[in-house]
Amino acid sequence: MKIFFYLVCDKIGNKKIGFLKGQSKNEVENFLRKKGYLIIKIKKIIFIQSEISKVELKDFFMKLKLFVKNGYQFYKIIEIFQGNEKLDFYIERMKKSINEGRDLHSIFEESGLPLKEVDIFILRAGEETGKLYNSFEGIEERISQEIEKQKRIKKILFYPILVLSIVIVLLIFLGKFILPDFVNIIGKDRIPIFTRVIIFLANNIIYVFLFLIIFFIGIKKLYKNKKERIIKFFLKNKILSKIIVGNFILYFSKILVILLESGISLSDAISIIIDSISNDFFRKKLLIAKNHLIKGKDIFYSLKSMDIFDKVELEFIKTGEQSGELSSMFQLIYERKKEVLDEKIDRFIKLLEPTLILVIGIIVGGIFLGIYGPILEMMNNI
Repeated sequence: MKIFFYLVCDKIGNKKIGFLKGQSKNEVENFLRKKGYLIIKIKKIIFIQSEISKVELKDFFMKLKLFVKNGYQFYKIIEIFQGNEKLDFYIERMKKSINEGRDLHSIFEESGLPLKEVDIFILRAGEETGKLYNSFEGIEERISQEIEKQKRIKKILFYPILVLSIVIVLLIFLGKFILPDFVNIIGKDRIPIFTRVIIFLANNIIYVFLFLIIFFIGIKKLYKNKKERIIKFFLKNKILSKIIVGNFILYFSKILVILLESGISLSDAISIIIDSISNDFFRKKLLIAKNHLIKGKDIFYSLKSMDIFDKVELEFIKTGEQSGELSSMFQLIYERKKEVLDEKIDRFIKLLEPTLILVIGIIVGGIFLGIYGPILEMMNNI
């Protein structure tokens, strides 16, 4: 979503300036005209895009489900949200869709909210079955899961980023302000290699950053193009394979619970999940299960053929199929897997800490040689 700067006049001639979110300049113009403003200037702010955060989106759906639970009509709920600065743009689009007589899922689809395809299916199912509360609750839970996943990633990356930042600051300081004095004293040709490396990195830090950016973009593209092969390679590692498969089971179980409780059949739910994920490795696994279901195989056999669930989880699935409580069993699988995965991630972080200490030790050792190398050279010449 783009950000636009506007300069307008109100009905009594007072000039007002501000910023608005919009998909296009025409959309922003129409919005301001409906508010009764005379438009003087509208300018798109280049390189800046804005989108409601996941936390704000989760809060929105949490409030929606509470209003629905208390018997509020949807159009009335939308009116309550009017005036909320963060939601104003989306609410106006939703009101327009309501006035045009759109279905509920179409209202959300056309609102501009950063929803996934699976969310629209959940809303459609809730609309058709009358379980709107369950739909809003399901989307809230899905967004909560994404927020938790992001928090885990941030937790893992915190130490490496901190260490890298400290090292960069230290290298720049030494290479710019300390080591050049030694070069002037003992001569450029007699400076040790470690010292030269530090000075070079400090003097070319912008190029180093550009190289790193290009390197990471290249890695990202390589991962995107060879994702299936890379995941298969990671799956050969016991620790990484458990984390990767565990994350998929978490997503699959939670989304399946939401879809089943919204009134969608298992076969349709798996089709929706297939369309919602970009990972070809797990898409193929899901297609295997879907094909068995189409051929009339039972749920237990179909999901067992995916070869990702352990014995306990498969027993839960079998029990759920026999008792008609499949949704409850997948909720148990989700809770069990989440607990196990959180423990593994905590272990990984604990293992990461001493590894980083070792890396810091090596870097500090290199810096130590870079500083004391010239000093020892000077002492040898006395």
